[in-house]
Amino acid sequence: MLWQATVFTIAHTITLFLTAFDVIHPNPNIVEPLIAASIIFVAVENLVMREVRPWRYGVVMLFGLIHGMGFAGAIKETASSSGNLLVSLFSFNLGVECGQITIIAAAYLIIGKWYAKESWYRKGIVYPCSIAIALIALYWTLQRLQSP
Repeated sequence: MLWQATVFTIAHTITLFLTAFDVIHPNPNIVEPLIAASIIFVAVENLVMREVRPWRYGVVMLFGLIHGMGFAGAIKETASSSGNLLVSLFSFNLGVECGQITIIAAAYLIIGKWYAKESWYRKGIVYPCSIAIALIALYWTLQRLQSP
């Protein structure tokens, strides 16, 4: 999980910087629904895959690139008030990486370490959580598709 989080952070850093510095100009009407749809994909994948396959890192990289384009708008607004885009970008990335590591570690220590090998773990933890995440992300996707 930590490697996947790091791959995601590296990928979103690339497009975050490219978008924030106006090298690329992604259309938010495309990017925003794709961000939500990527969450659906990962949630559904958790329902059907029992273990991480090597191609998962490519998927995580692709989704990180998409998410980075979405993050850039918020970062540019924050940076315009502080006046330092580069500091805002690095601070944001550090915060995302620390947040991901904290959530992964907490979930592992609270649930994974003690219950991941139990026979009921997938049906009792993975399936309900993945379904809830997929449904929320589906709502977000539909909401973003309806926004002008």
